[in-house]
Amino acid sequence: MTSDTVIFSDKKFVEHIVDAGESLNSISNFYSISSEDIKKANDLTKNLYYKQILYIPIYLNFENTVIDSNNFISNEIDTNITNVALFLPYYIAKNDILEIQDSLKYINKYYSKSESSLSFHLGVELALDSLISLGKKINLFCFDSNQDSLSVSKIIESDTLKHMDLIIGPMYSKLFLLLSKKYGNDSTKILISPLSRENKAKSYSSVFQIALTHLGQAEKLTEYLIEYKKNENIIILHDSKLVNILNRVKYNFKKENLIVSDYDVSDINNIKNICKDTQNILLLSTSKAFVSRVLSSLGSLDSHSTVFAFEALKTYSNLDINNLMNLNVHIINSRGIDLTNHHDTTFVNAFQKKFFADPQKYSKIGYDIIMHFIGDANIYNFRRTKAGCYENRFAPIFHYKDYMLERVF
Repeated sequence: MTSDTVIFSDKKFVEHIVDAGESLNSISNFYSISSEDIKKANDLTKNLYYKQILYIPIYLNFENTVIDSNNFISNEIDTNITNVALFLPYYIAKNDILEIQDSLKYINKYYSKSESSLSFHLGVELALDSLISLGKKINLFCFDSNQDSLSVSKIIESDTLKHMDLIIGPMYSKLFLLLSKKYGNDSTKILISPLSRENKAKSYSSVFQIALTHLGQAEKLTEYLIEYKKNENIIILHDSKLVNILNRVKYNFKKENLIVSDYDVSDINNIKNICKDTQNILLLSTSKAFVSRVLSSLGSLDSHSTVFAFEALKTYSNLDINNLMNLNVHIINSRGIDLTNHHDTTFVNAFQKKFFADPQKYSKIGYDIIMHFIGDANIYNFRRTKAGCYENRFAPIFHYKDYMLERVF
């Protein structure tokens, strides 16, 4: 966001840069300018996008003697009822407590494999509370997938999902495919795959893939390297597994007339013969052991490297953060919390206020999905694939600095 004031035709405007999670509603409320006036001033016909520049007509504040900001909410209340289904592995039969509590002090009483679903559910609950308080009418239905194809099939064939508008889950790609075969081309529904990075339901037009696939991550890192590092030395280090992704990345570099060498470093000893004094390294591997060995080897060399890697790296507890900082490791961080972002800080504060605890592992993803698809927050950037589904392309890039992850793109 910026507060620069500009003058057009003797009228004052504020230049506003759209941040992740901001919506037309939240921006209009912030400046006490109606959504329609912002649309007219900027000739808006489509949804907002990240880093879009808007010109807010603040001169209207002075032309109107009375401004009631509450009107901007009440005038836009959606009177339709939205039916939301959470299709998650709650493992109800294995839990002694069946009702999701308002306080996280109960979470340890649940079957351990339920934690991912429960943390996700808390984020959904928080978002629904916020939207319902604004007048939205939403019904929430919960279904236990039990991580079992028989349980999932029974629910799907029972037609209990027939009247759902938004179905989130199942979490696992094979089970989500069962749902997609039934409702994947139903234009009255939105089917959301929330956590799995594997997309087995690509050919269904109502499917939205939230988690970035490894190909998607590799392409976003490649875009960054092309944009900001094209005049520097770039190399690719990889194992022997991600051949298709490697070929796609090399093709993208070639389109920009960039010569990028790639090396299979399954034998870690080869790294010292590959690296020069300075290089940017795109590390293509999903193997924790392989990535750990490569980073350790790079850290021992008398050279300067900047490493770009997949998002999973931040979950590798065995890595030395000092080495990550020395290597200036950059990663996709689509699931992280950015405390410089208004949407994210609003979420954290609301979560702490409601549950008296910090957000759990998947809580923000549940929150974001609801706010994007039912609220008017513009969080994700979906691209229609050739196969037919929609894949999220929102992929902020962070790097390790001062023992923290700091956003760079």
